[in-house]
Amino acid sequence: MSLRTLAMPCIAIALAGCLNTGEPGPGQLNYGFVFLETNQYATGEYVLRPNAIFYRTGGIRLPSTAGTGDLCADPEPYVVPPSGSFPPVIDAGESLLLTLSGIETPLEPVLVPGQPRRYVIASGDAVEFQPGDTATVEIPGASPGFPSWTIEAKTAEAFELEPVPIPEEPTQLQLNWSPPASGPNSRMTVSLIYFTELGEHEQVYCELNDDGEYRIDSQIAEGWRIAEAEGREAIFTRWRITGLAVSGSVLLVMSTFQAPTPQTEAP
Repeated sequence: MSLRTLAMPCIAIALAGCLNTGEPGPGQLNYGFVFLETNQYATGEYVLRPNAIFYRTGGIRLPSTAGTGDLCADPEPYVVPPSGSFPPVIDAGESLLLTLSGIETPLEPVLVPGQPRRYVIASGDAVEFQPGDTATVEIPGASPGFPSWTIEAKTAEAFELEPVPIPEEPTQLQLNWSPPASGPNSRMTVSLIYFTELGEHEQVYCELNDDGEYRIDSQIAEGWRIAEAEGREAIFTRWRITGLAVSGSVLLVMSTFQAPTPQTEAP
């Protein structure tokens, strides 16, 4: 599957991939998505602004971070992922409760014109926490609507990355980040974005085993090597997706950590 179909905090309905618990069957099902996207302040604090959304729609294929293969696509035009169309939202209760790093945070339903209802922190504040800690999400449920549910999910751990090199000659492109994931069910996505000499915006996109290193084939990396000096950007994102399914309902907690990206380096 491709994690790039997921735009945080918006989710495209054209999802791909497989959930460990199996593909939903035909007919209408309840879907819940809890997003835990981590950012890092200049002070070194890790914070997130969680949000959740609940749908009822026909069976869709779901993303997963349980894969074990490496995939790097050929260069392609860079476009901002579409937010997708939204099926009818459903009620999941008066408020959700997120417990993370010893802090309890209620998520209240809000409605923004032109967007489906989401559960967010009403004050707009962020949650301070330690990446890698386990989050507990309690959903009171509603009838009709999404059922009562409690789920625990490990959040994506923090990491640092080495600057992506810019070789003088065609060669494999070495990527390094540390530490590697502390356990299974973690994936690293890498997007190398650049402008060609013709001014076209391109990217090389990879979904990788979270083991701390990967070498991109020289032919795939050639566009990055010869790109315009200005406008190169390397985005590394660690993903952890925890999914559970019961009769008629599926719940996913999607946690990401995006490292502050250092400047790329020429030899």
